[in-house]
Amino acid sequence: MINFSAYSIGRSHRHLAEIDQELSAACGRNVEITFSPHLVPMNRGILSTIYILGGVTAAECLDCVRQKYAHEPFIRVRMPEDLPSVRGVAYTNFCDMTFTGGKNGQPVIGICAIDNLLKGASGLALQNMNIMFGFDEKEGLL
Repeated sequence: MINFSAYSIGRSHRHLAEIDQELSAACGRNVEITFSPHLVPMNRGILSTIYILGGVTAAECLDCVRQKYAHEPFIRVRMPEDLPSVRGVAYTNFCDMTFTGGKNGQPVIGICAIDNLLKGASGLALQNMNIMFGFDEKEGLL
């Protein structure tokens, strides 16, 4: 039988404080999110759906990440109608993201997809090594 389940919901996920911290720093004001990760039986990939409260709009979030990651070769900011998917990043070092919602008092919804095997520790290690030794950051990752 195939299983699909939530884990570390509420404020208990180990990366939540880090996510809040970095989003707040990027937005220049306090931002708190609701993050409900799910376990899905697949070989690779993580799709995150994040709910952002605090008076920020989807357009502000898109502008913020576009500015922050404008020169990052592996971050792709998608339009809200082009939702990220695990299939779109599988076997790559890319992180695809977008933001939508946030109208009529509703939270902004952030969607992000990565291949957790490549964009995870192994891809990050290679990317960092390239930077440390003065190689092209993308070397071996495209």
